[in-house]
Amino acid sequence: MKPNSSKKAIILFVTLMFILVISSLILKNLDDTNKYIDESNKDIISVKALLAVKNIKEEFLNYFVKNKNDINTLLENGLFKDELVLEYADIKANVRFEKYEEKHDINLLNQKEEKLYKDIEDLFANNNISDFYTFRQIVIQNNKKYGDIENFTQLKQIINEFIKTTNSKQIIEIEGLISFQDTSISQLVLCNMDILVSNELIKSEFLYDLTNKSIKGFNIVFQ
Repeated sequence: MKPNSSKKAIILFVTLMFILVISSLILKNLDDTNKYIDESNKDIISVKALLAVKNIKEEFLNYFVKNKNDINTLLENGLFKDELVLEYADIKANVRFEKYEEKHDINLLNQKEEKLYKDIEDLFANNNISDFYTFRQIVIQNNKKYGDIENFTQLKQIINEFIKTTNSKQIIEIEGLISFQDTSISQLVLCNMDILVSNELIKSEFLYDLTNKSIKGFNIVFQ
């Protein structure tokens, strides 16, 4: 067996073991919290969903951080290349991972020096997207009211406001190239999760920052 093939096989085996451990941990945590859920009279579905998301995102963060030097191999092999399905009790989680890189951080539009956001201006110009300065003003006004854009929901709201203001959907052509995060200084992995709890759907989207060992842009939506 070639060295690279051997390495990939080892990584695949370790990853499979890791997924089994995640399922066991979530099951154990659900069992441990059943009494708490009953006694607090909280929405059982919401609590289970939040617990599932919390466990999954934290366990995969630890795993990816420990294996960040092999992240390309992990995301390119059959296990992480396709959607990962985790099932336990009455919970089913569909999890997707992909590298998150070469994006433009639109929070830089709040800077006064043009050279700091020139790449974003060029992105608009090179793709024939008009009204760059309108877009910048929307970002600046948002910053004054709410602070920096910190997650995908806020980013989408900025894009929708720009579309409404300009009455043009041109920006959709470059939507995948803009972000709320500087991809040049951190190794990032995008995670999308669909959690089904007793036929109720919950969606979550966030970034694993492997450089800083943290979660960025976390948000969760109950459908």
